Amino acid sequence: MISSKLIQLLYTFSSRELTKLGDFVESPYFNKNKDVIKLYAYITKYLQHKRSQVKLSKESINSYVFNTSGTDHPHFNVTFNRLLNLVYEFLIYENQEPIWLTQQCTLLEQLRLKDKPKDYNGICRKIEKRNQLHDHIEDQYWDQFLLHNELDISFITSGGRSFDLNLQHKNDFLDLYFITKKLKIACDMVSRNRVIASNYQYRLVDELFVYLDQVDSPYKDEPSIQVYASLFKMLSQQTDQHYQSVLQKLTIYADQFSIFEQRSIYDFVLNYLIGKYNQNTGQTSYLDEILNLYKVLVKGKIIYINDHLPPWEYKTIVTTAISLGYLEWTQEFIETYKEDLPTDSKDHSYAYNMAYYKYMIKDYKGALLALYDVNFNDWRYYTGAKMIQLRSYFELDEEEALLSLVDTFRVYLNRKGSIPENHKLLYRNFIKFAAKLYKIKSGFELKRKGTDQSLNPLLQQIQQENVASKAWLLDTIKKIQHNAS
Repeated sequence: MISSKLIQLLYTFSSRELTKLGDFVESPYFNKNKDVIKLYAYITKYLQHKRSQVKLSKESINSYVFNTSGTDHPHFNVTFNRLLNLVYEFLIYENQEPIWLTQQCTLLEQLRLKDKPKDYNGICRKIEKRNQLHDHIEDQYWDQFLLHNELDISFITSGGRSFDLNLQHKNDFLDLYFITKKLKIACDMVSRNRVIASNYQYRLVDELFVYLDQVDSPYKDEPSIQVYASLFKMLSQQTDQHYQSVLQKLTIYADQFSIFEQRSIYDFVLNYLIGKYNQNTGQTSYLDEILNLYKVLVKGKIIYINDHLPPWEYKTIVTTAISLGYLEWTQEFIETYKEDLPTDSKDHSYAYNMAYYKYMIKDYKGALLALYDVNFNDWRYYTGAKMIQLRSYFELDEEEALLSLVDTFRVYLNRKGSIPENHKLLYRNFIKFAAKLYKIKSGFELKRKGTDQSLNPLLQQIQQENVASKAWLLDTIKKIQHNAS
């Protein structure tokens, strides 16, 4: 198969996308070059069948498209580039955000310039009947600004000399757009400053709050401004009072925001709660808040993507609930929401979380059985599964299986280039310490050196090193010491 950017890009398209792209390529409005149409038809004929991809050689393409032999044809590269650019145009055209009101404003402008007042007024009536919810609420303000800007221009050009509300509306919606957008960006900056220790500067925000806090401020009661103002205060001041204020306002004004935007807002709230929990690890109240928030997000399908519960959110909810000791609820959740997972990741995501649940209730054989014959392509799932297996073998005294897994796990870490080095270090250290602990537990090291001599240096090493599942290692040492005393 010929190596080209075009073919490699087309290889990522689904059958449905290829069909729609074919209609795009064959449309005379976008393309009138017949060689480009023939090239696309030929490539897609053989692209989806691996055994037929040998047909995608330079010689075969030349023969079909240009009816010539050999590999050289003066139009070969030009035709390939034209088709590639058409594919780029299709991706833009197909995936651009549909901004209906913006398009209608452009239509109004053209009808005004062509002096078609009857058609112009008809489109205005059509716009009045439709209220479109955008992914980003500020885009609704911007569309309204464009509309009233057009209506104001129409009023002036038609000879209007009296008071007209469109000028005021144009001003107000532009203000709403700016204030909302400014608060959103400021929230993002504050959040990133805390999460990644950056130093973004959100300017003019203090001045903005001085204006919004005035008694006669015309915008302070706007739902978007209320939510994002409270969100900014929660993130910047780190107070639970503002956290409760955000939740209250979201409950009242949720239908003002798209699901996409609600998900973004709740992400900020979750980051706040996670930060609070990390600062106060002894307070499970923040973990409870996180789980309760996730229950809202799942029930309302706010965190769903393409009608599916993302596997990483499924895993986070399971882990959080188990940490809080809600074992019965966790089992029910795992089973209930299995069918909401994406088809391509349903089986291994369900298997991993069920195995983790089984392990945490000390059903080690059940945990191993849940992971049996499940292949994990994602290194995060793979390493997590191996950690569950290794600890289960440890608890069950399955020495041969444990030592075999140690070797397999170590080889995987050495060969898997996509795993960050800091993560590899965590797992390598765990493997090393777990193997040493097993020797001590099985009695070999105890007989040779004695409990204190073998465990104390290891205990100090584990405490000082960066290691995965450190709490389990330290707890295991306590158990061995207790059993040996």
